[in-house]
Amino acid sequence: MNHKLIKFISILLLLAGFTAQVYAEGVSKGSKRPLRKTNGTPSSTKFNINQIATWFINDGSSDLDNLGNSGFVYPKGSGKTAFFQSGFVWGGKVGDNIRVGGSTYQSGVLPGAVINGTPQDPGDPSVHIYRVRRDYKTGGMTTEMADGEGSEADIRAQYDNDWMTWPADLGAPYEDVNGDGKYDPNVDIPGVPGADQTIWYVNNDFDRSTVKSLYGSEPIGLECQTTVWGYNMGGALGNMLFRKYKIINKGTNNVKDMYVSMWSDPDLGDATDDLAGCDTTLSLAFIYNGKGYDKVYGDYPPAAGFDFFQGPVVAGTATDTAIFNGKKVPGKKNLPMTAFYYFINGSDTYSDPDLGPYYETGTKAFYRLLQGQMSTKDEYFPIPADLGGGVTKFPLSGDPIAGTGYLDGKLFDPDDRRFGMSSGPFTMAVGDTQEIVVAQMAAGGPGSGQSYIDALKTLKNYDKKAQEAYDKFFVLPSAPRAPMVDVTELDQEIDLNWGAHLDQVAETEAHNKEGYKFQGYNVYQLPRANSGRNEAIRLFTYDVATLEDGSPDTVKLILDNEVDPKSGLLLPVVKQFGNNTGIVRTLKLEKDYITGQPLVNGKKYYYAVTAYAYNPDKEAVPNNLESSLAPITIVPHAPNPGVKYNSSYGELLPVTRTGGKSDGSVIATVVDPAKVNGHTYQVTFDTIRVFNKALYAETKDSVQANELRNAWTLTDMSTTPHQVKIFHKLDQAGTSDSLLTFDGLIIKVLGPPEGMKSDDPNTTDDASLWGWNVTAGKRQFTWSGANGFGLEGFQGAMGMGLDYGSTVPASNLKNVVLKLAQVDSLGNVLDQNDPDVSYAYRFVRKANKDLANPAFGEFITNKVGGWAYQDFKKNFPFAAYDVEDPAHPRRLAIGYLENNMPNGTVDGKYWPPVGASNTADDSPREWFFIYDTDYKETPDPELAGPATGSGVSPMLYWSTVDRRYDAPWSGKDELALFVNHINLPADSWTFTSKTVEVSSEYAKADVEKINVFPNPYYGANSQELNKYQRFVTFSHLPQSATIRIFNLAGQLVRTIRKDSPDQFQRWDLATESGLPVASGLYIVYVDMPELGKTKILKVAVIQEQQILDRF
Repeated sequence: MNHKLIKFISILLLLAGFTAQVYAEGVSKGSKRPLRKTNGTPSSTKFNINQIATWFINDGSSDLDNLGNSGFVYPKGSGKTAFFQSGFVWGGKVGDNIRVGGSTYQSGVLPGAVINGTPQDPGDPSVHIYRVRRDYKTGGMTTEMADGEGSEADIRAQYDNDWMTWPADLGAPYEDVNGDGKYDPNVDIPGVPGADQTIWYVNNDFDRSTVKSLYGSEPIGLECQTTVWGYNMGGALGNMLFRKYKIINKGTNNVKDMYVSMWSDPDLGDATDDLAGCDTTLSLAFIYNGKGYDKVYGDYPPAAGFDFFQGPVVAGTATDTAIFNGKKVPGKKNLPMTAFYYFINGSDTYSDPDLGPYYETGTKAFYRLLQGQMSTKDEYFPIPADLGGGVTKFPLSGDPIAGTGYLDGKLFDPDDRRFGMSSGPFTMAVGDTQEIVVAQMAAGGPGSGQSYIDALKTLKNYDKKAQEAYDKFFVLPSAPRAPMVDVTELDQEIDLNWGAHLDQVAETEAHNKEGYKFQGYNVYQLPRANSGRNEAIRLFTYDVATLEDGSPDTVKLILDNEVDPKSGLLLPVVKQFGNNTGIVRTLKLEKDYITGQPLVNGKKYYYAVTAYAYNPDKEAVPNNLESSLAPITIVPHAPNPGVKYNSSYGELLPVTRTGGKSDGSVIATVVDPAKVNGHTYQVTFDTIRVFNKALYAETKDSVQANELRNAWTLTDMSTTPHQVKIFHKLDQAGTSDSLLTFDGLIIKVLGPPEGMKSDDPNTTDDASLWGWNVTAGKRQFTWSGANGFGLEGFQGAMGMGLDYGSTVPASNLKNVVLKLAQVDSLGNVLDQNDPDVSYAYRFVRKANKDLANPAFGEFITNKVGGWAYQDFKKNFPFAAYDVEDPAHPRRLAIGYLENNMPNGTVDGKYWPPVGASNTADDSPREWFFIYDTDYKETPDPELAGPATGSGVSPMLYWSTVDRRYDAPWSGKDELALFVNHINLPADSWTFTSKTVEVSSEYAKADVEKINVFPNPYYGANSQELNKYQRFVTFSHLPQSATIRIFNLAGQLVRTIRKDSPDQFQRWDLATESGLPVASGLYIVYVDMPELGKTKILKVAVIQEQQILDRF
C-alpha cells in the first residue's frame, strides 16, 4: 500500500480518538450532527424558503450544519454564513435550587413529547423533525436540491410524508380548513396559517443525565414545542424567520423566578472582526461588522440579530393586552427583552459558562446571565466611566448608527462574540404554558450595496415592519400565485412557457385581494440554483396593457417608499418596472444575460418567473406584492438522439378559412417545438348572451345591457371524441393579455370591432383597413367641424346605427356606396329625374319648441318632441346602395335631420354647412341616416312614425359630416363606406401543427454527434462549483449507454452506466475506487447495445497540482 495513504489513514484513526470528550476545559463550537435522512425519521432539516437558509435539529440546536460548521447562510445561495450556532435556554428555581436547561453548544434536551407524564422514546419513528411547504406538490424544489437534500422526487416524498403525518395531536399548528377541530391531511393545511414553510419538532428535559451534561443542572420537567416558519417574499419578511417556543411544565415542581433566553454564537463571515449590541426600544439583539471590510463578505457585510416579538405572559394592568396562542388577552402583558449579555474571547470576566456537570460554573453562571449579570460574578455589567459609570442589565445598548452611547469596541476590540437576550422573571406552576416568539433576521450583504452600518439601519427597519405584521397576527395580503413554468431545452436556446396551465393562469391573473390586483409578470436570471432575490437579474417585465372594460391601463413604474440606509428617510424606490407592454406568457432565450454571451449547450442556467400585484391605495404598505422566486435549472442542448423537431419557436402555421366571410383572422404560433403533436385544430364561433356595459342614446349614458356576443372556441379535431381546448373566449383584439397556449402553440383570434372601419386613405396604405374611399369624382364631405361625437368612422363623423339605438345588429352591417346627384350651390336638385335623387324621411329636432326662426314655420308641421317626423319628399341629393353583393346592388332608404335652433337651417332639404360646427347643440345638425330597408317611393310606416327619428329603427349609418366646399355637385361623385365584418357562427378556420419525430434510425445517425466537453480538460471546468468538484460531460447520449474509460496502457479506469432520458453524463475524473485520475490521454468506448452502435472518443486530462486541505 502507498506509504502516504497508510500515513493518511493512520492520522484519521488518531483523530477519531479525540472526538469523544469536548467539554470541561473550554467551549467547543459544536460537534458533528447526524445527516438528515430523506425519508423515515429525520432529526434535522433546513429552513430555506426565503433569503435565509439555515439548519434546525430536534435536540434544540439550530444554525449549525450537519458537519458541525456555521449553518446560517445569508443571503441564501451565497455560501457565506452569519451565525455559527444558536439555541433556546431557560432557567428558574425549584425551591432554592437553580435549574438551567435548553441548548447551546451542548443539548440539554432529548427529542420527543411528554405524554401522560412519560417522555417519548427518542428512537420512536414518529419522533422526528417535520417540515412542510403549502406548495410542495407544484412548487419548485431547486433550493432544496441545491442544498444537497436529494433528488426532486425524494424531497417531494419527504414533504408529502410530513404533510400526511403532521403531529397536530401533539401541538403542531395547522389551518383547520373545514373547521371541524381535527387535522385532516386531505383537507387541512399543516403549518402556521399563511406561512410558506413551517418546521415543527418537540423535545423535553426529562432525562437527568442529558440535562446535567449541559451545565450541571437537575431537570425542571419541561416539554418544549418549537415551530419555525417564514414567508417567501421580498422586503422585511423575506429576510427573517420566526421561532415559537412553547414550553409546558409537565413535571411535578412549580418554578419561580423563571427566565427564557435566545442564545447565539454569531460568526458574521470572518468571526474575528464582529461587534455586538442591543436596542432596548426594539427588544433587539444584533451582530454587525467591526469595520467596513470582512474577509468573507467583502465590502458589504450584513447585520443580523434576534428580536423577542412575543415574550412571556405576566399579569398586567386593566389597560394591558398580551398576545398568547394567537389571541389577544386583556389584563396581561408580554415581557420584552429584560436583559442582554455577551461573551468576549479570551476574557475571564466575560466568559462562557462551562459546559458539563459543573453546577457552580455552569448552571449558576448561566442563571446570572439570564438576570443581566456577568457569568462570573453576581454583578451587573459595568458602564464605562466616560459614559457615567455604574452598572446595567443592557450592556452595549448604544446606537452604532449615530456612534453614541455604550458601544461594543469601547472596552474590547472587534473579535468573536457570543450573546444572548433574556426575558423574565415569571412563574411556571405545574401545567402552565408559556409562548415565546423570536424573530431571527439579517439585512444587507452581497448585492445590497450597503455598508456595514447601513446594513444595521436596514436590520432595524426590517425589525419594526415585521413586529407590526406579527402584532396583526400576520393577516397579510398575499401575492398572486406563482406561475407554473414549462421549459423546452433546445440547441443554444431555451423556451419558457407559463401560459400552458390554463387553470393556474386564470387563478394568477384573476388575483384581486384586499386591494392588491394582478399587474404583471417578471422574468429573472440567477447566477446559481439557490440564489436569493437580491442576486436575481430582472430580464423582462410583462404588465397589463388593457383593463377589463377595454380602456388602457395606466400603471407603469411602481414606486414604493423604503428607508434609505444613508439618511434614514423614507424615499421612493422603483419596485416594479412595468411599461404597459401587455401580458406575455412565453419567451425565447438565446443569450446569457449574466455574461452577455450566447447560451452554451450543456451548461446549467437558472431562471424564475414571478407574478406581482399592485394596490393603488396610498396607505397600502407595501403597495406591491410579488410571488415567490422559484428558480428553474435549465440546460440547453441539441435534440436528444433520435428526436427531430420540425418546428421552431415563433414559427407561424398556415391557417385556412373554412367558412364565412368576416374580416377576422386566426394566427397560430409555435411556442414549444417539443410539445406540438401534428393535430388539426378548428376555430369556430357561437353567439352567446353576456351581461355587459354599452353606450346608448344621445346623452351617452352608461346602461347595463344583456348583450349577444360572438365567442370563439378551439377544438382538437384529431382526437376521438373531439376535444375542446379553449371554450367561448370573447376577446378578439389579439392583445398579448389574452393569448393562451396549448399543445406547444399559442393562438391569436382576431376580430374587428363593431361598426365602420376606422382607418382611411389618410392613415394607412392598406386599403383593406379603409372605412371609406372616393370611388368616383371627388370627396364632397369632411369631418372638420363635424366629429364632435367621436364616431368610429370617417375620422369621427360617421358611425353605425347602433350608436343611436338601431335594430340592426353589428353582424348585419353592410358596405354602402353613396352616389351623389347633381345639385346647385344651395343644395337644390337640378333634375328630378336624376336617378341619384332620393325620396327621404325628414325629421326635425326640437319641433315642439318655439320657432328659432320664423322662416322655419312652413317646414315644421309635426310639433312633437324628440326627432319629429315631418315629411317624405324626393329632394335628397344622393342615393345609397348596399353593395355586399356587388353584382346586385340594393338601394337603401335614407333619412335626414334638421335642427330648430338659432343656427339651424330648417328648410326642407339636406344641405350641411361648410366650415361650421355640425354637432353642437345650436348648430345646424344636418345629419343623414341610411337604413337597412329597401328604398321605396312611398313612405314606410316603420320609418314615418310621429317620432321615429329618436326611437329605435333599422339604422345602418348615421353621419354628422360637413360639406367640404361651398360649390355645386357635378353628379359624378361617389363615396364608398366600409364596415367591419365581425366574426360570426358562419366563420371558421383550421390549421395543423407539425409533429416531433422520434426514430431509431435518427438515433443511429446521431451517434456521430456524441462528444465530451471540455476537451482537453485543463485544470478546471467553468461549470465546477468549487475546487473539490472535477468533471467532464459526455453529450448527445441515448437513454441507455455504457461508457468505459481506458488509459493508454489499456487498463480500464472507470465504467459508467447510463440509463436516463437526459442526454448528458458526467465523469468526475475519478477511478472506480474514487481516486483522482492522473493527467494524460484517455480512450473512451461508448457502447449503445439498443442501437447496435459504438462510439470511440479521446479525452485529454491535465490535472492541476492538488494539495489536500480537508480529509
